[in-house]
Amino acid sequence: MNPGAGHVRSLIEAGHLPAILRGEEAVWRTPAEINGDMLPTDHVQLLEHGVHPLVARMGAREVCDMLEGALLRIASDALGVFCAVQCFYVEVLAEDASESPLRVDRARLASGLWQAFLAHEDDLRRLTLDNRPPADACFLVTVAGFRILQRDHGVTGFGELPALPFTSR
Repeated sequence: MNPGAGHVRSLIEAGHLPAILRGEEAVWRTPAEINGDMLPTDHVQLLEHGVHPLVARMGAREVCDMLEGALLRIASDALGVFCAVQCFYVEVLAEDASESPLRVDRARLASGLWQAFLAHEDDLRRLTLDNRPPADACFLVTVAGFRILQRDHGVTGFGELPALPFTSR
């Protein structure tokens, strides 16, 4: 069962956003049809029902600052990098589709998350969630997210991305 949006917002306001982004508190269950076994929390639902509504009370700049800071803070290990990149990816897609009241600092996040990725790349290659996906699935999903952000959304700040086994580069 998903947490109530009001409960999540109160946890965020109390400083729990990093743990929520990592799927450690107030977990939004990801529907099975979109990698439900792999993601620790559904960042689409979390942003839509937990983070974005805070703009009405706190203002867009304060919510952006809070989200950006939390994403960079949680990227201190492989799980945090995976979650931060997934949430960044989802937020950029929502912004570009005019479905988000936020405008995160893409250059800052791309640079910070890229540095965190480099620092934790080996652990990210071994990260499995509930031992269900293949051993390198989290790594592949993270690199694919970087590629899509770069190619389709003009996000820069990533270094040379590793080749994926299913792409030409």
